[in-house]
Amino acid sequence: MLDSTMARMKEIVEDAQSHYEPGNQAKCYAAVWRNHIYPRYRISYNTLLRYLAIAENGYKEATSEIAPGQLTLFDEEF
Repeated sequence: MLDSTMARMKEIVEDAQSHYEPGNQAKCYAAVWRNHIYPRYRISYNTLLRYLAIAENGYKEATSEIAPGQLTLFDEEF
C-alpha cells in the first residue's frame, strides 16, 4: 500500500478506537462509524472493519511484499 493510504488508515483506526467503548451499544463500532467515521472520511462500514483487522495484525496484511509462489507480471528471466 502507498504510504499516504497507510497514514490515512492509521488515522481512521485511531479515531475509531478513541470513540469505541466495549460493552456500550451507543459506542459500538457501528455507532462510531455512523456518527464519526463516515461523516468525516466517507468510507463504508466494511472498509472500517477491514482497517481494524489490518491494525490488529500489526499492519502486516497491507505490506506490498510478494508472497512465495506468487507470480509477477514482469519476470526478470527471459
